[in-house]
Amino acid sequence: MDSFYRKPLKISSEKKSGKKDDGRAINPSTATIHPLNVKKERVDSISIPGPFIGSDTESTHSSTPGRKTSKVSKNNGCVKKVKKSLNNKRNLKTKSKNALQPGSSTKKKLKVSEKSSIEEGRETFAWIIHPVPIDDYFSTTWEKRPLHICREDPSYYKALITTAKLDAILREHNVEFTKNLDITSYQNEQRETHNPDGRALPAQVWEAYNEGCSIRMLNPQAFNEHVFALCAVLQEFFGCMVGANLYLTPPGTQGFAPHYDDIEAFVIQLEGKKHWRLYSPREPNEELPRFSSENLLEKDIGKPIMDVVLEAGDLLYFPRGTIHQANALPDSHSFHITVSCYQKNSWGDFLLKLIPAALEAALEEDVEFRRGLPQDYLQYMGVAHCENDSVIINRKRTEFISKLKSLTQKLFSHAPVDAAADQMGKDFIRDALPPDLKDDEQMRTSIENSHHMENGVVVPSNDLTLDTKIKFLRGNIIRLVSEEDIVRVYHCAENSLEYQKEGLKFFEVTPEEAGGIEALLHKYPDYMAIDDLPMDTDAEKLQLANILWRKGLTLTETPL
Repeated sequence: MDSFYRKPLKISSEKKSGKKDDGRAINPSTATIHPLNVKKERVDSISIPGPFIGSDTESTHSSTPGRKTSKVSKNNGCVKKVKKSLNNKRNLKTKSKNALQPGSSTKKKLKVSEKSSIEEGRETFAWIIHPVPIDDYFSTTWEKRPLHICREDPSYYKALITTAKLDAILREHNVEFTKNLDITSYQNEQRETHNPDGRALPAQVWEAYNEGCSIRMLNPQAFNEHVFALCAVLQEFFGCMVGANLYLTPPGTQGFAPHYDDIEAFVIQLEGKKHWRLYSPREPNEELPRFSSENLLEKDIGKPIMDVVLEAGDLLYFPRGTIHQANALPDSHSFHITVSCYQKNSWGDFLLKLIPAALEAALEEDVEFRRGLPQDYLQYMGVAHCENDSVIINRKRTEFISKLKSLTQKLFSHAPVDAAADQMGKDFIRDALPPDLKDDEQMRTSIENSHHMENGVVVPSNDLTLDTKIKFLRGNIIRLVSEEDIVRVYHCAENSLEYQKEGLKFFEVTPEEAGGIEALLHKYPDYMAIDDLPMDTDAEKLQLANILWRKGLTLTETPL
């Protein structure tokens, strides 16, 4: 599949003697890129932020229903500088002063809300794929080839989640078999699931693990605040749902058959080791597929294009459609998280929204689309006539197809492109996680900064005024959609941490209120004084501001 699959990209290292090892990182300060037969180059002074899972002070994440809170130490990560250069690009310096990564601390706390959520997501993604610059990644790797980054830094992703945290989740939460957790095995090319009914209690899960079964947690973001924070910030950058699965594999075993998936996969090795083999798509129709495959047989998948061992701190990326399988080494368990995105988020999926709407508009607006078909078209169109040698039939077929081509070309002039984009955005809102609110944000939202109860008495909060400055909590927290002469605001502020557990949340607004919402969207990430909302009266401005505030969609520049 050379037209689709470029040669895999490996980021490995060299020993100081200059002798290459087996692909394992020896020293992070000497990490180099080996895109096979491509001259090695250097990356200078790269500083990459980590996931947004804490701050420079001990902080407790906002409590979300069904989610325990815990504290994150201020010394939870490190910012590394790598003396290299890549593709002769200018030195890249991206720093996040409110992000944590293993081994570093930040000296100055910036308000989380001062930066665009899209930029925060970009910086977090830059940390994940460090030392590859984001622009290079998207131009040479994304949807094109696998990428293997190996570091000798087991702590790099350690702050995300550990097996000890997984054990605690099983003890403290109602984790259900099949819904939240699978017990699997793969032997003699047979993949089996061994899920009993009910709650996944630790005794059952660890007994199965000791018997050689793999453990897969399907939605760890619902149970672990760090995974939730990672997915929530990445979805802002990718503009689509970002999910995650956890995989724990006993030493010397394999839990899944070879297969391919319908998502872009980022495999983050957290503990232990795992041996991965990746294979090219077998056919063009399996390149960037919209659906995952069934279990595949070894004889049908060919030879690996990448054969690597991941250790803690390593990353493996591969595009959707990449056939893959992996097993834990005999001397070590394996614990990794797969972060996924771009499920049904293609040009074709956009057209599935656009073309039906365009055709509806064309039928309403253009008489050419409403003219009747030829009376005798069934006598020369259809499978039975496609290879007819008759000159007359072939002429009629040519005229018929030519007319369809002409109408198809006219169709785009009726295409409601922005409305189709809004429908894609609406799907994103339905699937998205709610915002991961940090302490300093909660203090400036209606969650904390509002009426509260003391000794049976409701203590009122200060009210919004025309001088109050507000902004949306996140760049992608709402979607303003016009549907059948009604303007609706779809939002994810009240979404569950479980995928599509609840339906779409929305409320209707007037055209004038929609104008105020547009102004806030255009102003983001900056604040806007309520008095500056483009509405006729002060009462209308305050009414809209209060609607957005009470629904938890905005925050104020300072606490009320």
